[in-house]
Amino acid sequence: MRIDRRIPFIVGVVLTAATVAFAQGAPNTPAKSEAGGGPKWVLDGPVHDFGTAWAGTVLHHRFLVRNEGVGILKILEAKPRCACSVADDYSREIPQGETGHITFKLQTAAKNGAVSESLVIKTNDPNQPYMTLEMKGTVKTVCQLEVIEDSVAKPGTSEFADVRGQAANFGRVTADQRVRRVIKMTNTSGEPLEMKLLGVNQESQRFRAELKVSKPNEEYLLTVLGEPPFVEGYNSGTIMFQTGIPENPSYNVGCYAYVPSRIEVVPPKMIVDPRYPIQPIRPLRITNHGDTHFEITSVSCSNPGFRVTLMPRSPTEPNTHNIEVRMPMGQYRPPEYGDIVRVETSDPERPVIDVYVLPRLNMEPAPRPDNVPLEFHPGRMMPGR
Repeated sequence: MRIDRRIPFIVGVVLTAATVAFAQGAPNTPAKSEAGGGPKWVLDGPVHDFGTAWAGTVLHHRFLVRNEGVGILKILEAKPRCACSVADDYSREIPQGETGHITFKLQTAAKNGAVSESLVIKTNDPNQPYMTLEMKGTVKTVCQLEVIEDSVAKPGTSEFADVRGQAANFGRVTADQRVRRVIKMTNTSGEPLEMKLLGVNQESQRFRAELKVSKPNEEYLLTVLGEPPFVEGYNSGTIMFQTGIPENPSYNVGCYAYVPSRIEVVPPKMIVDPRYPIQPIRPLRITNHGDTHFEITSVSCSNPGFRVTLMPRSPTEPNTHNIEVRMPMGQYRPPEYGDIVRVETSDPERPVIDVYVLPRLNMEPAPRPDNVPLEFHPGRMMPGR
């Protein structure tokens, strides 16, 4: 039996092809030769070499920007090439003759080896509106993880190829499913690795771990077992190790398993963070994993600028309803109390599904102001839905 190992995630940061092309195609452009008025940005240095850092380190560098033109220099947008990067803090306006800053934050958890990431900054400089900031260096890891055995996927299959780099992320499981995986841990630190298993930190107590030495100081075999019953939603834990490396004495491996609910909503929230590139068209999927049939009777949104459309049903996914959510064009930012995409169904247990659109991850919507009444504007219901 083939198991769908894709875990639902909160849609917040998605780079479209157009955004990547924009980020890659806007280098530090030299100023035009003709004299012109208006603000003018000058960087002390567009590239910061952070040297060598351990994976998992969060790096910060403050780039200094001087305004050597006339009038106020405005920083309008800061777009990363990758979701691992963000303009964590920056001067929105820099007066004439003064210096501002742009703080580049780089998360290295998923990095290994040579790294180069960039931010593209849009300004109101009439001659050179874009600047590119770069963070580069080398990220080293304690060890490389490779799945060599799996309780479901068999070696040599495409399914096994999909899980080889997933470590202890088991993806979707059923509540009564037992899972097992063997992970080879190969030393990549450049120093002797004396790995010692400390235990598994978890709430559900579903996961166990065992560690064996394959090649002293160089290679270890980690066996991770997940025992039912798994709870609905996310089951997670952290496998903790000591490494014997003075510079990086601890190391963790996350373990995960996801049991979908009877009516699964993906994503449960939509995040539109202005610090990241905005994807104006978002998919919303509602899947029936139960035996009771239901239909979607209406779709709507609390923001009249949204266009919400229930799409035709796919014959290959008869139990999934696909909804297209088009957000307002321009610099849309959700309010702190959130915009709401509402889906009404014929299901007696869940007749209304509300998906909030919020400006930040891991936040709850603020109370709605009394002077902003909650009104829903109907969407479209396509034939064949």
